[in-house]
Amino acid sequence: MTIPLERTHSVLRARQLLVELETLPQDANWETIRDRASAVLRHFPERVDLHLPAAMAPSIWADRDEK
Repeated sequence: MTIPLERTHSVLRARQLLVELETLPQDANWETIRDRASAVLRHFPERVDLHLPAAMAPSIWADRDEK
């Protein structure tokens, strides 16, 4: 079970990982990157998890059912 703090940390770590991937050298160790991505995804929010934040902060999050 994922608790809110784990979910929050996962979102922040995902952003950090994406920033690092943007400047990744050609000879990067992809096994390490895959391991980090797996760790981030363990607690990353699912689509269903975004319904409440969208209702509470519509200027920040879109409702999952909207396109």
